[in-house]
Amino acid sequence: MNIISIILLLWRIIILSCCYGAATTSTASPPIAKPNCTTHCGDVAIPYPFGIGPHKDCYLDGWFQIDCRHNNSTTSANYSRQVPFLKSVDLELLSIVLFEYGRQLVWVKNPITFFNCEGKETHQPQNLTGSPFMYSQTGNRFIAVSCGLYATVTSDHGTIAGCRSICQNTTGGDFGNCYEGNGCCQDTLGTNALSGSLTIEISSSSKMSDPMGDCKYAFLVDEDWFVKNFKNFQDLKDMGSVPVVLDWMLNVHDYGERFREKPNLTVNQSTPICTRSTSDLTSEPILICDCPRGTEGNPYLLQPCQGAQIVLKYEYDLYTLG
Repeated sequence: MNIISIILLLWRIIILSCCYGAATTSTASPPIAKPNCTTHCGDVAIPYPFGIGPHKDCYLDGWFQIDCRHNNSTTSANYSRQVPFLKSVDLELLSIVLFEYGRQLVWVKNPITFFNCEGKETHQPQNLTGSPFMYSQTGNRFIAVSCGLYATVTSDHGTIAGCRSICQNTTGGDFGNCYEGNGCCQDTLGTNALSGSLTIEISSSSKMSDPMGDCKYAFLVDEDWFVKNFKNFQDLKDMGSVPVVLDWMLNVHDYGERFREKPNLTVNQSTPICTRSTSDLTSEPILICDCPRGTEGNPYLLQPCQGAQIVLKYEYDLYTLG
């Protein structure tokens, strides 16, 4: 091996070391919250514009404030776990998605609405009027359980969903599928003001006695969760709530001044992009922020996103060394 080959080999080793160090640094997890702000409540990550504290700058405004509470209702009297709540609407928070396929989502626990069920109170869906949250039209379904019923969920603007249940088969035990002939019915959601006050009502559509008893109940539920988690829909009678999907939106009128729109990407290719958009669920233009393709991070922090672009550039430079 001559001196030129040795020099080239050493040069490649130096370049590889530099690239490996840069690539390792670039894969560090980007921040999800503002500096000195709490990032988790229990096992749930809390990314900005949502926030817990300890000060008001940790969340965008009161609608996005998270209240981290201690829940003692566990199997062990000496065990307490932290549980996040959307303080503005008093709903237990399960998960937050900042951006997925053009949508911004949160999962919360939604009460089941019981009628004539022993030991159960009748709770209607939480009122979301005036909030940036609305029940997801595409992520949820309306489910009602009992025989000979007609169930509806309505808003101030009309009926959102409704279904009718009869009982042709109540002894076969086919409670893993929800269809009108076995004491369960379901419907997709319409677009009539899913952000307002919703009311669930159940009326009897038959004079025959109900072999399933007088207890009737209905609810909005995350469709994927319902399909995957229940083999017997009658088991829901023993639960007080189920997961539901909420869309959350930042309307331009209220929040447009707080976020940059269409930044100059020629300056920094990792700058978050905040743009106006429209939605079938609201007449107001909304604001959606996202990281450029190939990068990741929380775009609502308005800090440079991190990601694979730098790594790919190093790989390209490495392979062009010949």
